[in-house]
Amino acid sequence: MGHDGAIGWMGYGINAIDDLPGELIPLTLGRSPNSFLHIIHTLTLDEPGEYLQATKSSYGVYVGSASLDKADLLIRYDYEREPDHLYADAHMQVRGESSAVQLLNERLEMSRSLEKLHFPVGGRRYRPALEDIIEFLIAEGYLQHREGWRDVIGFHRTNFHRRQLRAAIRQDPTTAAQALGDLGYQVRSPTGGVRVLVGSALTSSPRSSAHLYPTSGLSLHRGVRCRQVGG
Repeated sequence: MGHDGAIGWMGYGINAIDDLPGELIPLTLGRSPNSFLHIIHTLTLDEPGEYLQATKSSYGVYVGSASLDKADLLIRYDYEREPDHLYADAHMQVRGESSAVQLLNERLEMSRSLEKLHFPVGGRRYRPALEDIIEFLIAEGYLQHREGWRDVIGFHRTNFHRRQLRAAIRQDPTTAAQALGDLGYQVRSPTGGVRVLVGSALTSSPRSSAHLYPTSGLSLHRGVRCRQVGG
């Protein structure tokens, strides 16, 4: 358990002694790398103590050096579950110059640079994934790639989105049940009573179950939950 309540970290070049900030990952297929990737996740258990969740994460693209202290930042996505500032909990920062920002500074008598701006990117549940960073670098021509890279990125990004969707459903099962009802499912509450949803209509009966039944007759059982990260 860390001093900030974390039970673990995920990153490159970290260990039990040197946990943060980790090291840069060279992005290359064997040649001298043009860019480097920095990844760090801080993990805790959710409130019920059942699932791992990310309380902080950062994906940064750096150039110029393999050392984090000497490299120049190109772009970075940051996420904080409980931020202690006014910026969006999921935001992006870009190193560069902007004449528009300079004009705003002059008119508002401010002195903020482009890299100090925190651009919102999707919020807690729909923030960018690591696969989005890799796709960005390939699409812009900054990163070499192998054949089939789109399929690999799509597969892992879909898995991330599904974990996020499961986490969202756990936090708001009523909305999830209503959406299933709109698709023709009959949703039975595990805490008592049967809620049958057809469109937006809702009825209840005294029976209790934890199953979802689509009108086609296929049963979706709740079963055993997998312990997967859904932050």
